[in-house]
Amino acid sequence: MLDVRIEIEDLRRAAEYLDEQVSDAVRQSPELQEYVSRIELAYGGAGSPAAMPPHEDVIREVEEFLRARSREDLPPSGDEGTAT
Repeated sequence: MLDVRIEIEDLRRAAEYLDEQVSDAVRQSPELQEYVSRIELAYGGAGSPAAMPPHEDVIREVEEFLRARSREDLPPSGDEGTAT
């Protein structure tokens, strides 16, 4: 049909790099390990893409997790900008 060649090597390398970064982050964080375990349990493990929810739902869950985590890292109200 179409004689189109698409170079995907850069995309493959970027995907591998992202996978390494995510794996490192999960290894270093018990919270992330627990979160990943919960997702795997909820959706039947990592082996079956058909069992996973739509990617939009997964992204929304991850965003909610990260927002909640960043709120936990914030100082209590009124402590911002106070010198000790």
